[in-house]
Amino acid sequence: MKQNNPKLYRKTGQGLVEFALIFPLLLLLIFGVIEIGRAFYVYIVVTSTSREAARYGSAVGTSENGVPFYRDCAGIRQAANRIAILANIPDQDIVIEYLHPDGSLYGSCAVGTVMGPASTQLGDRIVVRVKGTFHSIVPLQPLQDFEIHSRTVRTIVKDVAVGTADLPLVSTPTKTSTPTETSTPLPTNTATSTPTPTETPTFTPTPTPTLTPTETLTPTPGPSPTPTDTPTFTPTPTPTDTPTITPTPTPTATPTPICSGIAISFGEPSANKLELRIENGQPGPIRVESLTFSLWPNGAEQNKYLNSISMNGSQIWAGTKVDWIPVVISAVNWFPNTTEIRQVPGGSTRFMQFLFEKNALPTGYNLTVTFDNGCSRNTTR
Repeated sequence: MKQNNPKLYRKTGQGLVEFALIFPLLLLLIFGVIEIGRAFYVYIVVTSTSREAARYGSAVGTSENGVPFYRDCAGIRQAANRIAILANIPDQDIVIEYLHPDGSLYGSCAVGTVMGPASTQLGDRIVVRVKGTFHSIVPLQPLQDFEIHSRTVRTIVKDVAVGTADLPLVSTPTKTSTPTETSTPLPTNTATSTPTPTETPTFTPTPTPTLTPTETLTPTPGPSPTPTDTPTFTPTPTPTDTPTITPTPTPTATPTPICSGIAISFGEPSANKLELRIENGQPGPIRVESLTFSLWPNGAEQNKYLNSISMNGSQIWAGTKVDWIPVVISAVNWFPNTTEIRQVPGGSTRFMQFLFEKNALPTGYNLTVTFDNGCSRNTTR
């Protein structure tokens, strides 16, 4: 008769109990490693987002949007979102601010802002703060959701020539010396006596005495020849140079451009904007080449700084805290690819807008506009 061994059953039950005791600890260890890895991943995304946005905002030069990198709020936020999307960080958790060297805040890029402040100076700083939230996938009490913050500060470098940079935005006219016409005296004919050259006599050879022997052994001397006078040389006079008449160049008159039909005038200021009306009554097109602002009321509360210039709704120039007089904006200062925008077709009217940092006063302006055909027009208000 077969009998069961009770010791065998006791060993099988022992392994099951041991697995039941270790299994919760094993699950806790596995999920702990996964959660720590996810938290570290969110930390890397938040840190990289703030660094990439600050690096873009502190770059030197002009962005693809045609403005300096530090003023390109849309580009800074786009650089941040390229990485922030990996951790689902919303736009409102990305804060972009501008600080002076003393730490005081003077501007920011809110959500939807296209351009930053124009009063940025060399040495100011851009600050990017990013907030990310870690959401746990294991519903345990010690692993609650928590926030991860990152703050990156970079110094803005501007007005410094790097590589083959363009000329400064404001050019200073140089003085050009005008040649003075000098009268050249006409040559006076002077009678000069020219001596007639005297023919130079030729040499006559002197005959050499020859002894003629006789038939006898003793020679008889012959008569001595008579010496011939040697002629004296007469010096040849040196020829005198005749003066050459040098023609005096005749100055060529520069043609005067035809400027009839071209007129400019200021409109009524609105808030911080001043509009200029440009009329072209000529049959052909003209193009704005340069502007000279010799006066504007730049008080402490109005018209303090000229920020940008637009023409027919398109920006053609942007300055950085320009408040000195006069301001000369020449052909090298316009934005690239604005040649057609600055043109005024024949028989038409175009408008140019000047945007100041503060509200524009109604009077106190003096502006000169120079066109590509050489014409200049001045207007005041």
